[in-house]
Amino acid sequence: MAKSKKKRQQDFQKVKLKVGKKLKKADNVTNASFRTRSIQISQTLKTGETSQPSTKKKQNIKELFTQCRHYSSSVRLEAVNGLKELLTSYSDLISVNLSDILDRCSELLIDRESSVRLAVIRLFKYLLPMVTEKEISPFFPLLCAHLSCAMTHIQDSIQEDSLNVLDLMLETFPKLMLTKSNQVLPNFMEQISRRQGQGKAKRTLSTNPDSSTSTVKWRTSVFNRLHKFLSAMVKYGSSVVHQDDQQKSADVWRQPSCNESMFLLDDSPLYIQPWSTRFTKCWSTPGFILGGTGLNKKMETDNECVDEQFLEYTDTLIPLMFECWVECAPSKQKKQTIGNRMTTVNIEMLYSILQVTQLLWHCIHSQQHDQEKMFNQRSKYMKDFHQYFMSDFPFSGHQVLVQKNKKTSANAQISLEMLNLTICNIMTYFIGSETTDISHDMAWLPMVTQYLCDYISGKYGKGFIGQSSKTFVNIVDRLVSHGIRNDMILHVIVEMFKRYQTANVNSTEKIIYLEFFHCKMLSNGDLASLSPDLRRSFLKSLPGLLPLCSNDNEKLINILISTMKTAACEKCSDLIDKSSLDIIKHHWFDPDSGVISRLNEHHQRDLISILYYIPTLDLDVIKTLVHLIRSQQINDSMVSYLIQTLHNRYLKSWQRADTAALHIGFLTNLIIGMSQQDIKQRLEMGRNQCRTLLGKYNIIQSECSDVEIPTFDRQNHILEMVGTTLCQFYNTSQAVDVIIEHFQNTLLESSDVPLEVAFGICKFAESLNCIPSEFECLINQLSISLVSHLVTCQDSSNPMQVKQMKDVCCKLMLKNSSSLDTLFKTVSNLDEDLDPVKFDTILKTVMIFLTEGRHTCIQGHPQRLQLLTSLHTMLQNYVDKNKDVIPSETETLLVNFKYLLSSVH
Repeated sequence: MAKSKKKRQQDFQKVKLKVGKKLKKADNVTNASFRTRSIQISQTLKTGETSQPSTKKKQNIKELFTQCRHYSSSVRLEAVNGLKELLTSYSDLISVNLSDILDRCSELLIDRESSVRLAVIRLFKYLLPMVTEKEISPFFPLLCAHLSCAMTHIQDSIQEDSLNVLDLMLETFPKLMLTKSNQVLPNFMEQISRRQGQGKAKRTLSTNPDSSTSTVKWRTSVFNRLHKFLSAMVKYGSSVVHQDDQQKSADVWRQPSCNESMFLLDDSPLYIQPWSTRFTKCWSTPGFILGGTGLNKKMETDNECVDEQFLEYTDTLIPLMFECWVECAPSKQKKQTIGNRMTTVNIEMLYSILQVTQLLWHCIHSQQHDQEKMFNQRSKYMKDFHQYFMSDFPFSGHQVLVQKNKKTSANAQISLEMLNLTICNIMTYFIGSETTDISHDMAWLPMVTQYLCDYISGKYGKGFIGQSSKTFVNIVDRLVSHGIRNDMILHVIVEMFKRYQTANVNSTEKIIYLEFFHCKMLSNGDLASLSPDLRRSFLKSLPGLLPLCSNDNEKLINILISTMKTAACEKCSDLIDKSSLDIIKHHWFDPDSGVISRLNEHHQRDLISILYYIPTLDLDVIKTLVHLIRSQQINDSMVSYLIQTLHNRYLKSWQRADTAALHIGFLTNLIIGMSQQDIKQRLEMGRNQCRTLLGKYNIIQSECSDVEIPTFDRQNHILEMVGTTLCQFYNTSQAVDVIIEHFQNTLLESSDVPLEVAFGICKFAESLNCIPSEFECLINQLSISLVSHLVTCQDSSNPMQVKQMKDVCCKLMLKNSSSLDTLFKTVSNLDEDLDPVKFDTILKTVMIFLTEGRHTCIQGHPQRLQLLTSLHTMLQNYVDKNKDVIPSETETLLVNFKYLLSSVH
């Protein structure tokens, strides 16, 4: 029977669980629980390729090089930005990977995405200044090749960005750019024109209506870059030697191994990767080099000729610029309506054309030395220049279209004056020389001179005159140099002198005008005889201008001193007058407030040399110069130069009594070493000092017991220079007699003598070959007093200076034998007045002549030996009577005196 329903339910009954009670686990359940902890690793160990420097995105430099050629523009952009990030953080990668960096990045100069090109430009702005010219020179042809591709690219945006790269390369490596000038210069013409036909057919201007930049702005930008390039040619062209470059290329260009370090010129290594032979052809390609080295090896001509290829380039470019000029310049044949007026953009275009034309003509004019060829060049261009540039000259403000809501009127006015002056500058190149006079074709000359006259007079405003002073002076200089000296030019020069007087002392305008008048107003100048009054005013203004110059304006000081020196050599009486002597005294050579203390040694020497040419120097100027010599504002070499300059000035007019008296008085004051006022002050202070024990004179020292080292060294140098100068006199004995007479008159007034004065007189006497007999008595007493005073200065902190002064006195006394006899007789007769202090002074004074090899003055002189023997006996008797007051050191010194005296026997 089947089971009942109730029984079936019991077999499959579900166990009911109560809330809050857990189910019991089975006996065979496995525990699978576990615990975790985090581990932080600051650095990971890298090996192989992963150890290279990488960017924030973990990309090394090789990966970035690969991505630079990726098909996606975003990847290329990230690669260039990654390179900049990597090179900024690891600058040492630049020298190792320079070839790859330039290879991959220069390819992107013609990338179709502007963001990639701008990123490359930003990278180059950082990279190129970090690389030297020597390092980049092997790869520069490759960089120029890609630049040329970008400049001549079919897309206008790529051409625009290429000009920014050109600016950067001209700024960092101008000399290397010149070696590729024949490759870069034609690109400027390709950017604004196209050929008509095949071969060397005529070129015509090109326009692109679809371009985002207007044609005028684009051509202006191109001409501005061309102007920069030509400026670099003018500045660096003469220093770039083509033959040397080829020699360097032959030495440098070889195929090193991949890991080889190449050394160029010095010991700094360059890691250069091997290139294929196709780059060697680019390396040897020369450029337009100014300075007579030729355009290329095949067409190298004589140094006096201009390169023919450059002339061909000029002949092609100038007609294109004339076409651009016609498009932008206003026409006087039309009524001056709003549509015929010039905008600021047109003015900038005209000005850029004039700048390029000016540099082109300057290159041709400066390099051409053949007068016949120069005449042909003038004849070739003058008619066209007059037709285009002078037809609307001068441009005035009413021709400028003032645009509403734009502040361009002031800039337009400034640009117009720059425009007019540049035209004047270009046209003055067509003034013929004496051998090739073409004055019959110079109908434009009155227009130029009239404009210059109106311009400098302020007819067109005075705000721009200072900014254009360089160009204006060049124009006037060229006119004057070619003999154009009419009334208008004279008026222009007078106005220029007024500007020179009112210009700020330390401004560039002041320097420019000073250079002009320096060349034109002196005897060899073109205006020396044209306006004597103007020349006189210019020369009178020079002495007072020097003290106003700032210390950092070296150029102005150099020109100013050079001008005054040249004028003084030419004996220009207008340079120095009575007022000028006051300036010389108070503002030139005054040691406290004079300009000489602010000048460098070279300028000091030039300023001192002007004194040689000054006709007369009064007593006040001489006193100032003496004060300057004694001060520490100039060094010893300048002191010697100043003394010798004044002496040479005396020798050329030594027969004049006033000149001789002034010069001998100058030397006498140098010997004394102190001014009269200082001597009086020293004597007043010396009244309370102890008197010198030996000799007739009492030596007065300053309140400071030590001898000042700088003062002594300077005085010692001065005295040596004075002794040398006295030997150069035509009548030395007479000059010495005058100086000695002055000393005697000075020392007769008082028995007190300052230490500096005593040393100066003794040093002077020691330098004489023969001491005059009437001077012996004074020298004997003064030298004895000075020696006895110096032996009391043994405790001085400057013993070397004391010793040098004692040596001078000893040499003098040994030279003058009567001085020693007087000394020994004097000390032998002091028995009654002897005291411990005098005892010590006598003993130390006498001991000087028995030591350091001076004992020979006693040998062979029995009378001196007898005097010293009696002196020893007197001193010994005094010691025996006064043992209590005599220190042991003095007794020891007396024993040494006896020993030395016995050795002389």
